[in-house]
Amino acid sequence: MKDNIILLDTSLRDGSHLNGGRFGKNMIIDTVDGLCRAGIDYVELGFLTTNHYDKEISLFGSIEDARKVLPQDTKNTRFALMAYRFDVDNIEDYDGGMIDLIRTTFHVYDFEEGISNCKKTIKKGYKCSVNLINFYGAYTEEQKINNFKRINDIHPFAISMADTYGLLDVPEIEYVYELADKYLDKDIILGIHLHENKGISYALAQRFLQIKDKNRIALIDGTLYGIGEVPGNLRIEQICEFMNKYHGTNYNMDEIYKLIDQYFIKLKKIKNWDYELPYAISSKYGINRKYAQFLIEKGDVGIYDINRILANVHGPDKPSYNKALITELYNKFKLEKGYLSL
Repeated sequence: MKDNIILLDTSLRDGSHLNGGRFGKNMIIDTVDGLCRAGIDYVELGFLTTNHYDKEISLFGSIEDARKVLPQDTKNTRFALMAYRFDVDNIEDYDGGMIDLIRTTFHVYDFEEGISNCKKTIKKGYKCSVNLINFYGAYTEEQKINNFKRINDIHPFAISMADTYGLLDVPEIEYVYELADKYLDKDIILGIHLHENKGISYALAQRFLQIKDKNRIALIDGTLYGIGEVPGNLRIEQICEFMNKYHGTNYNMDEIYKLIDQYFIKLKKIKNWDYELPYAISSKYGINRKYAQFLIEKGDVGIYDINRILANVHGPDKPSYNKALITELYNKFKLEKGYLSL
């Protein structure tokens, strides 16, 4: 960590949205080892799960399972796991090892469950991170402030505000940082998890670091080559280069680029993720990216019509993906174009 900035790589966890975490034993072990050699501060190994452990998959039922993918020499890197729909009562108490951070998801619909899980995490001796899903879009300002006060009560190690649907532009990222900085206790680490809907996650990450209070620790999530559920995430290699240039760090870019060459370029050809204009349109309307993905996969809907179709997603259907609705809107579009008959 330099200048109170922590970089956290989520490649094996966020990337698992593409393939259920089935990266293969060699890729998992090499990725963790390479990120340690690169000097990344934290590596998120994967999701916690109740499934039986499989060495080919980046899912773990226990800390003992997760420890199996760590290199003998972890350098100065520490490790995290994500608890999503997972009761942390099911894991061991913290044993003083390098896997010391449990990240817990907080959606609008399971906020209280998240609070409970964080309390259990802290009681078991782990550091706890509150990951606020769709933080900007899901709550009113009053609710955001109340949530920060609730989070102060449990006093986690960190919070990470996830821009789940890629809603943020520079003014919005300034707003969420300033609001969080004002209402969160100053010793709680303040993080951001950026998605690539608009192709501007790198610029937003830079702005986040420019405006941060120098006395508060910031945490930036990223993934190798941007891997993650389309349209992908902030690329860890970009923010590492930025840190090396402007904050005097020494992240080993050779190790990072070797991993990208060996595994991630090849995987991207199979499981493509990246910015596409329809995802920027979905973010404009504040809706789940899967609506845009549905229309992209149809292959016969132009950008003009995608914009018109997505404008008709409203209310509770916006954050939750309603496949019946987008199918109905698509069929209506086909009728209007004369491609379907009654």
